[in-house]
Amino acid sequence: PIPLHVQVERLLRELIRSPEHRDGGLLPDEVGLARELGVSRNTVRAGITKLVTEGLVERRRGVGTRVLADQAAISASPLSGFARSLEDAAAFPQVLAVDARWVVAAADESRALGIAEKHRILRIDRIRGQDDQPAVRLRSWVHPDLALRGDEDFTVPLHLVIEHRLGIAVTASLEHVSAAAAESDVATALGIKRGAPVLLRKRTLRDAGGRALEHAWCHYRGDRATFSCELRRPEA
Repeated sequence: PIPLHVQVERLLRELIRSPEHRDGGLLPDEVGLARELGVSRNTVRAGITKLVTEGLVERRRGVGTRVLADQAAISASPLSGFARSLEDAAAFPQVLAVDARWVVAAADESRALGIAEKHRILRIDRIRGQDDQPAVRLRSWVHPDLALRGDEDFTVPLHLVIEHRLGIAVTASLEHVSAAAAESDVATALGIKRGAPVLLRKRTLRDAGGRALEHAWCHYRGDRATFSCELRRPEA
């Protein structure tokens, strides 16, 4: 059976995505929610606290709990599901644009993929979001040994294209997250001003043997996403 606090957390997530709440609406008070859901106030409070730590809602004294407008959490916790987190398909389900083209590899992607500079490789740009609003621009460079043609269906998450078409299991993702300022191409793709703050997530997907399969730069609008990470003390 699913623990009660997990059930309440799921219900709260559905509530904050509803049209009347997702754009900065106030949630009902804890007492009212507890009565409506048939649980204790402490159980409701625990669920709300989890959403606060993920940057989805905020508590304000004298005001209540407000949903942060259209933010989606990107989780680094292994409990969130490895495959789901790779392409942010759960947080940003809508594919707004796809562009695949052959380019000459520059220093960064050459180093990440372990290939010579100026090698011809496939670059794939995807813009994901929700409600027709862009939230993230994913730019991927694919290792030439994968022999993708460039006409595959890249509205599907790339790791699924690699696994289903090529039979290669993606088993690891090396991630680096930092703050950045949007350059012109990113600003245009995300509908923001040049220099606006964005979250930059660099990642390299690897197979079981440690071979690099894909290197990506993922730029997130600063007002559309938060990054949450769960740390655990090793067991004795």
